[in-house]
Amino acid sequence: MWSKKVIAVLLVLLLSGCAKAETMEKQIRFALNQAKEDPYPAINQQKQYYGYYLPPDIGRRKSTLFSEVLVKDGYTIVMNFKSRAVIEAATSSSQREAQEVEQEVLKELLGHASYETIEGGYAFSGYYQMLDGFVYPFTCKVLENDADTVAIALETQYMDGFTIVDRSCADQYARVMLKMAGALKIEEERLLADFSLYDAYRSDEESDVQMRDTFDEEGYLIDFDHRETDTPD
Repeated sequence: MWSKKVIAVLLVLLLSGCAKAETMEKQIRFALNQAKEDPYPAINQQKQYYGYYLPPDIGRRKSTLFSEVLVKDGYTIVMNFKSRAVIEAATSSSQREAQEVEQEVLKELLGHASYETIEGGYAFSGYYQMLDGFVYPFTCKVLENDADTVAIALETQYMDGFTIVDRSCADQYARVMLKMAGALKIEEERLLADFSLYDAYRSDEESDVQMRDTFDEEGYLIDFDHRETDTPD
């Protein structure tokens, strides 16, 4: 039989853990809202098919055609540009028209955000506005990695991000990843001239492989994939 003192200590530890989780959740909510509300800085990195903003406290370890391996305070961030999504939207007149019609409704939802518990962590969903003025949905998943760290997986319309960081600074990384995804200028005409949908699919697939390889080298295993698996004709 456990003593009352032992039970009391266990309750304190349990409540402390719950409080820390609740605090991190609130901090990430606030950080994501802040990323949406702050004005976008000027583009300072120009690549062949897109330009983006790189904060001064973030370094670039490696860069490929559609992927960036970045470092902030010793933590690795991988940002993947979704060329396939750009080409699909540009070559589908119905999709482009639907996006334009939806914009007035989506702009009303910019302040809306939701939060839900998922297996292994929780997910934040909301809407963000890109440099071109268009509003798109985003999802930010925060997944338990170990006792000290969490994995953050951000999915937006044209750029996805992934990192594994200490839970004490998770909000900072969620914010900067969403900010970078929004401060994005796409060279659509150049991309369409150089790539087919199939080419873009293969490029996105290669970016996913690089993401996994990057974190495998650091001792982490990414075992989830939010992308579709069907290869386009």
